[in-house]
Amino acid sequence: MTRFDIDLKEIDAELRVLGDSRLHDERPVLRSFVRRLRAAGKPEDYRRLQADLIDVIKGLQDGQDDIKAEQKQVGARIAKLAVTRDANRAELVEAQQRLDQLKGAERPAQALRHAYLAVGDGIAWKVLNFDRAAVTVLARGTRVARFASGVGFDTELRWIDEIWSEESRFALHNDLTTCLRHGDLTVPQPGEGRIGIYEIK
Repeated sequence: MTRFDIDLKEIDAELRVLGDSRLHDERPVLRSFVRRLRAAGKPEDYRRLQADLIDVIKGLQDGQDDIKAEQKQVGARIAKLAVTRDANRAELVEAQQRLDQLKGAERPAQALRHAYLAVGDGIAWKVLNFDRAAVTVLARGTRVARFASGVGFDTELRWIDEIWSEESRFALHNDLTTCLRHGDLTVPQPGEGRIGIYEIK
């Protein structure tokens, strides 16, 4: 028999996420993406939807990175202040409060990004014609669901544009999904019964 312990702290954390105002504020935007996904049928529809979705998810990812970077800075400051805690008690309390705020902001930010990644998964399923076998194979491996930084990201976007302009094919950015884990771009080729996978170096 397997024992299952309920982590009450995890439940409290999830309830705080559900009550987070930013998630509620984003609902109309998320709904509009879902409506566009449902209506999409042509490669151009998917291309425009993907471009807008990449902008949103990249912004959320950068925001999460900023939160994590500040957490590190505040944590280091707390460690320094703790050495002489009696002389710096007020500063230490203030820094700890800031760290708690940052930790509280991280989880809703992650939940929101994953909600948008679900739209990316929806694009993948639709452009792959709901082919369960293909998605199962392409989903093997380590999940990334995170854009590269700097030059790598820019190069991937350039390839998406080039594949469109030169071949008139829609290239799906795999990091926009949680279910495509091979290569950087997936290019459905329905007329040829094939799926192209591009690894961008």
